[in-house]
Amino acid sequence: MGSRHLPLSTGTALTTSDRRLLYGLRQNVDLERGLLGVPAGYVNPDEDTANGRLNIVSSLKRELEEEVGTLDQDVDKVQCLGLVGKEQTYIAFATELVISFGDILQRHPREREFATIESADTDRDSLRTFIELNHKQMTKHSLANILLYGMWCYGEEWLD
Repeated sequence: MGSRHLPLSTGTALTTSDRRLLYGLRQNVDLERGLLGVPAGYVNPDEDTANGRLNIVSSLKRELEEEVGTLDQDVDKVQCLGLVGKEQTYIAFATELVISFGDILQRHPREREFATIESADTDRDSLRTFIELNHKQMTKHSLANILLYGMWCYGEEWLD
């Protein structure tokens, strides 16, 4: 039996101007329904291409608009954290917004990927506690993304 390859996907540890990490309870993706996740989705070559080249950051920003309701001008910084996954390649990012978590709650996403949108503190100890309490209820890519985010912010020994 050959290996099954799924489309390339992106996702992000999304932080707001008031230093909140955004996550939500997934409701539309069958395999992830009822799990906690960060904004993420498949790269769409028909929509995520500029000048004949695939633009992964455009894909990420499209997913943010669809799932969270952010606009291009809401995004301050985007940092690639690395690749995750075996059956499906997932590109993990850290994205900083110039708007607050309260502003996010006022937005109207195009898609209803999340039943609820929540936030967590991003300081070293709070992020560790969030992972310890929620890791079993998270999508595998979202967990990896948040772990990479913590390592990026606080160093590789952060979770030891």
